Amino acid sequence: MKPKQLLVVAAVAGLLVVLVWIVGQGLKGLNVSTAPPQPILKETATDEPFPEVYPRPDLDQRRAYWMRLLLSGDIEDAHWARVQFLRDGDDGRSAVIAAAERSLRSNTALLQHALIFLRDDARPDCLPLARAALSSRDFHAAARAAELLGELGSAADAASDDLGVAAVEREDTVAQAATVALAKIATPAARTAAMNAALKMDIRSRGHALAALGQIGGEESRTFLNVRFEAETDPLPRLGAAEGLLRMDDRTPVSWLLEEAARRDAGAFVSATALRLLAKSAIPEALPRLVQRVRDRFEDDTVRAGAVELLRAYPLVDVEPALRDAAASDSPRDTRLVALQILVEKDALGAMAGVVRLLGAAGDSGRKDRMVGALVLGRLRRPDTAPALIRALAAERPADEEMVSFLVRALILSGAPEGAEPVARTFARDTTPYGLGGVTFNAAPALREMNDTFRASLCGALRRALTGDFGEPKLAGLIGLIGVVPAACGREGAPIVEGYLLHEDREVRDAALDALPIIARPESHVALRRAWARDQDAGGRVILRDVIEKAQFSAE
Repeated sequence: MKPKQLLVVAAVAGLLVVLVWIVGQGLKGLNVSTAPPQPILKETATDEPFPEVYPRPDLDQRRAYWMRLLLSGDIEDAHWARVQFLRDGDDGRSAVIAAAERSLRSNTALLQHALIFLRDDARPDCLPLARAALSSRDFHAAARAAELLGELGSAADAASDDLGVAAVEREDTVAQAATVALAKIATPAARTAAMNAALKMDIRSRGHALAALGQIGGEESRTFLNVRFEAETDPLPRLGAAEGLLRMDDRTPVSWLLEEAARRDAGAFVSATALRLLAKSAIPEALPRLVQRVRDRFEDDTVRAGAVELLRAYPLVDVEPALRDAAASDSPRDTRLVALQILVEKDALGAMAGVVRLLGAAGDSGRKDRMVGALVLGRLRRPDTAPALIRALAAERPADEEMVSFLVRALILSGAPEGAEPVARTFARDTTPYGLGGVTFNAAPALREMNDTFRASLCGALRRALTGDFGEPKLAGLIGLIGVVPAACGREGAPIVEGYLLHEDREVRDAALDALPIIARPESHVALRRAWARDQDAGGRVILRDVIEKAQFSAE
C-alpha cells in the first residue's frame, strides 16, 4: 500500500475512534445503559394469580369445555377432548353426536373429530349422523363418514344407496372409501348399490367397485363380474373385475392375467398388479414367474421383497426353496427379512432357531445379521422370542443406538411381560443430549402397539426407573421415560409426572407438561400451583396455563 493510502486509512480509523467516544459520552449524559439486552426467554417471577377458571366445574361445564376444544379443530386439543368424552361414557357419546349433527355444515372440523371418535366404537346410534355427513362438502368429512358406515357393517344397510351415489359423484378419496364401505356392509342392498355404481363410475374408479363385489359375494355378483370382465376394454377396471372374480374362486380371468403378467410391453402397474392378483389367490401357473423374480439378484431390493411377500399364499412345499434362497446371508436386507419371517410363520424346519442364532452374531461383521434377526422377531410379535431378545440386548454395545433401538422395539412388540424391565433399563441409560433423538425416541412409537400384559409390567418398571433403581436417568432417557408414563400407567401415573414439574431442566419440565393433560387428576392442581409459582418465561407460562385448564376440566 502506498504512503498516501496509509495516511488516508489511519485518518479514517482515528475519526471512528473519536466518534465512538463521543457517542459513549452522550449516552452517559442521557443515563442510557449500554448493558446487553436480557434474553427474551429469561425466566422471571410474576405476580399473576393462579388461573382458576372454575375451581370445581360441574359436569355440564366440563362437557362445554371439551366441546369447545373439539370445535377449535386443533389436533392435540381435539384428541384430549375425545379422551374425556370417552371417559364420560354413553352420555358423553350422545353429546358428541348431538353437537356434530348441529355442526354438519357450520363446522367441518368438529364433524371430522366426532366421526373419528365414533369410528373407534361404531354403534347403530351414529348411523343418522354418518349418513348425513356423507354429503358434507368437505371431502375429508365425507370420507370419514364412509369409513364409519363401513365399520357399522350390516347395521348400515340403509345407507347403501347413499354410498353408491357417493362412489359415483364424489372425489376419488370419498369414492374409494364408499366402495370399501359397501364391501364391509355386504348385504343385498350393498351389492345392488355397488353394481349400479360400477356402471356409472369413470374408468379410473370403477375397478374399486368391481373388486368390492367380489368381497360381497353371491351368484348375482359373480354373474355381473363375468359380464363386466368381458365388456371392459381398459385394463384398470378389468383388473378390478378380475380381482373380484378371484376372491370368489372363479378362474375366468386367470389366462388374461397370466398374459398381462408376462407381457413386456404391458405397463409396469398392470403387469405387477396382474402378478399380485394371481399370487394372492395362489394360482399355480403364476408361481414360476414369481420365483424367477424372487431369485433375480439384479432386481431392486424393494421389488424382490415384494415378490417374496407374494409367496406367502402358496403352500410351504412349493415355495420353501425360493424362500431359503432369498433368506441367504448375501441377500439384501428387506428381501432376507421377509423371507425369514414367512419361513418362521409357515413353521419351516429350523427357521425360528436360525433367526434366534442371528441375534448372537458377533462383532461388527455380525451386525447385519443381528439387525435382520431383530427386525424379523419384531414382525413376528411372539412372546416366546423375549428371552433371546433380552440376551441380545444385554450383549449389545450401548453406543450402537440403531441396533439397540431395533432390539428394544422387538422386545416391546413381543408383548412378553418379562421384557418390560429391560426396556425401562435401556431407556434409563439413554444419555443422548436433548433434541438429538436417542434410543428412547426411536423405540417409543412401538409402545402404541403394546398389549395390556406388557403395559401393566412396564408401568411398574417405569416407576423403578424414575426412582433410580436402574441408575439416575437423565437427558433423553429421563424425558423419554416421562413421556411413556401416560401410555403405560394411565391416570395412575399422574403423581409420577407431577414430580417433574419443578425440575431444574426446562426440557424435563416441558416433558412433564406434555404428558400430564391426558392423565391429570383432581389432585394435580397442587403440583400445578407450585409450578405456576416458580420463575419462568412467558412461553412456559402459556403452556402451563393450558395444562392447568385441562386438569381442572378433566373427566372425573
